[in-house]
Amino acid sequence: MRLSVRLAIAVVLCLALGGLGVHYAVSYDDRWPYPTENTLADDYGDHIGEETLVFGRVTAIDTAADELTLEAEADDGTRLEFVADDVPTDGGQPAVQEGGFVQVYGTLEPDGEIATSETVVVNPNARSETYKLAVSAIALLTGTAYFFVHWRPTLAGWEVRRG
Repeated sequence: MRLSVRLAIAVVLCLALGGLGVHYAVSYDDRWPYPTENTLADDYGDHIGEETLVFGRVTAIDTAADELTLEAEADDGTRLEFVADDVPTDGGQPAVQEGGFVQVYGTLEPDGEIATSETVVVNPNARSETYKLAVSAIALLTGTAYFFVHWRPTLAGWEVRRG
């Protein structure tokens, strides 16, 4: 197959992939089954009694009452505060600290309370996200360095030769 045909096919496939990504981004909110933070910021009262999935940063933990307070943010910067009636534990201790990030699934109740069905800890503390990004960056640099140490791209063609 000629190089021009291969390049044309590659361009068409990349455009199709980009189109699928744009379609997904545009239709994402319409397909999301739960009220979003934006919707809740505008009309919370209309969604009381509905199931929701809220993503937020933990601002307070009350282990005696088995409640955690989390803060979510709408796209316009409006901050929403929710109280979830479930503190995830690990060996009897809270599995999340203040500053950690959680997903809470449950039923919306008045005054920002959520009758929690499940709480999932995404980042147990504020430093976890930085750690994940640092480890990913190190892995990316290590993989790239390994590739270029052991393989040498040639300028003569579309091939990679073992170095």
